[in-house]
Amino acid sequence: MRAATLLLLLAAALAAAPTPYLSPSAVVAAPSGKLLYITEYTAARVAVFDLVQGKTLRHIALPAPPGGIALSPDGATLYAAVGALAGEVLVISTTTGAITA
Repeated sequence: MRAATLLLLLAAALAAAPTPYLSPSAVVAAPSGKLLYITEYTAARVAVFDLVQGKTLRHIALPAPPGGIALSPDGATLYAAVGALAGEVLVISTTTGAITA
């Protein structure tokens, strides 16, 4: 079997593999009602889901698995509790996805 054929078969098998379960554990809606922020515990990130388009827009990587999230009243800031033992709360800009504190 040629190497190119083997690589194509491997790529097809990987593409067909089921998506791993990411342990969604908390959801908060933006004030506009158009976005959802969903914690993905296993992946240590927050998914930003657009309800109008019906798809995930981006992921915000976190340094540890998130336990809970809250959104500021204006929707500009997301707060994520991470590190079950350390009890850290991250402050995240919803515009950029950057951890600001």
